[in-house]
Amino acid sequence: MDISKRYMTAGIAREIEPIIQLMLWKLLDDKIKANASLDYLQVFTLSTFYVSGQTVFKIIHRQEVPPAHDEWYFTGLGLFINTTIWVIDSGESATMLFPHEY
Repeated sequence: MDISKRYMTAGIAREIEPIIQLMLWKLLDDKIKANASLDYLQVFTLSTFYVSGQTVFKIIHRQEVPPAHDEWYFTGLGLFINTTIWVIDSGESATMLFPHEY
């Protein structure tokens, strides 16, 4: 995956806070640094739920080939979001988008 050139759709820019965008790029950077084999399509599922009155922000990161699934949990961020975001590698760049924008 070549993510040296990074783009996002207008929908992502408008609806997803920059801190979340940066978190997703950072998670991909960490995979690349670990020499993980990455598919052209990276899927991030973002959700918010409550545990004992505390807001928990969850990110699920998955891909099909090779199969991979990671989960991260964050508290104290004040983020309330439930959506799916894709990052597609075109071979020359990577674009962050909502599935309905494809």
